[in-house]
Amino acid sequence: AREEKFISVIGPNGCGKTTLIKLMAGILTGACGRVSVFGEVMNRVFNPAKILAYVPQSLSFSFSLSVLDFVLLGVQGEKSLLGKISRLSVEKAREALSLLGMEDYAERDMHRLSGGERQKIILCKALAQNAPLILLDEPAAHLDLAGQLETLELLSALAVTGNKKIIAVMHDVNFASRYSDYVLVMKDGSLFASGKTPDTLTPEILERCFSVRVEKCKDFFIPVKSL
Repeated sequence: AREEKFISVIGPNGCGKTTLIKLMAGILTGACGRVSVFGEVMNRVFNPAKILAYVPQSLSFSFSLSVLDFVLLGVQGEKSLLGKISRLSVEKAREALSLLGMEDYAERDMHRLSGGERQKIILCKALAQNAPLILLDEPAAHLDLAGQLETLELLSALAVTGNKKIIAVMHDVNFASRYSDYVLVMKDGSLFASGKTPDTLTPEILERCFSVRVEKCKDFFIPVKSL
């Protein structure tokens, strides 16, 4: 999947999707083998933030922090001689917020955000890193329908025109079908199927993976009955 820009990872709950993404991000270490990203072995990378940005399903905060300060944590910028955040870094953080229409939230406290608002800000921080690879664990989680579409449209645009590679765990197979050009299907901790989206997201493969009879109506997959 070297040439594909938007890769979705789907599969039943507990099949290892999140574990796979965390292995790629260098958060977890496998018992054997190795994980390489752009030729770099993850457990040897000094600063993985230059290679990839990771967006978890959720993130809790035990201390007060403004939205702008949180997004600034992702900016790969230089500090001034006095140790202060540079104006350029602040501009980059605000630009990342504006991509998801969150610029008015800059002074808000992360504690006071809804789950959906917080999820958007976490994605803004990842975008501020300006890394070539973005790993996301269910990017549409906690978002309402408009937020889901806005987020996935942005990720799709970044993949197509922004020279980014997107790898996302997707809960909704219809979103995976619509936005990704390559799919990894997991089952029981292993890779069950993989390939270009039209060839891989088929009723037959979905039925065998999820143990649910699936019908396709135009471009939509509809679960009909448990097998």
